[in-house]
Amino acid sequence: MVLSETTKKTEAEYFAMDLESEGMLEFYDGRVVVKDRSSTFDHSRIGANLIGEIGKFLKGKNSRAFYYKLRETTPSGNAYMYPDVTIVCGKALLKKDCFDTVTNLSVIMEIMTDATRNIDMGSKFWYSIQIPTLKEYILVDSTRYHVITARRQAEDTWQFIVTEGIDSSITINTIEMELPLRDIYDEVSFD
Repeated sequence: MVLSETTKKTEAEYFAMDLESEGMLEFYDGRVVVKDRSSTFDHSRIGANLIGEIGKFLKGKNSRAFYYKLRETTPSGNAYMYPDVTIVCGKALLKKDCFDTVTNLSVIMEIMTDATRNIDMGSKFWYSIQIPTLKEYILVDSTRYHVITARRQAEDTWQFIVTEGIDSSITINTIEMELPLRDIYDEVSFD
């Protein structure tokens, strides 16, 4: 749901609105959008699985995984978004005066629902790839065993890899982790 369709908001107005909001608000070039709350049981289960598996893998390493309450921003500040799962390699760098906004994300993972698929694959991807430290943008489908991994290549081009089937695995190159879809989709079944 777009809150500011006709009147563009400033960055300061967005922060004030987000602070007062009961939900999470995202910001795209002056448009304020309510982050979709149609999270399903499967969406939540997949998010918990990702955080659990990646968190265990990163224990004792110089990277950390975060679940959906950590906000990302572009270098120009023209977008602020709440990804489902993020990985930061090295020390997390926060935007000045923003306790929850990281500027140096290495990996972003979005768990797609029918309601979020277009924005996750569209504008969120477009704004996220503006972050110079971002190496991978991973889309995990919550309606079938299907993952799309976008990897930054030389000269800021992106390679897309589609992985399907419960017996397949994805590789998160940034942290050198192989992650079976069986683990991502643990306790999730599609009839």
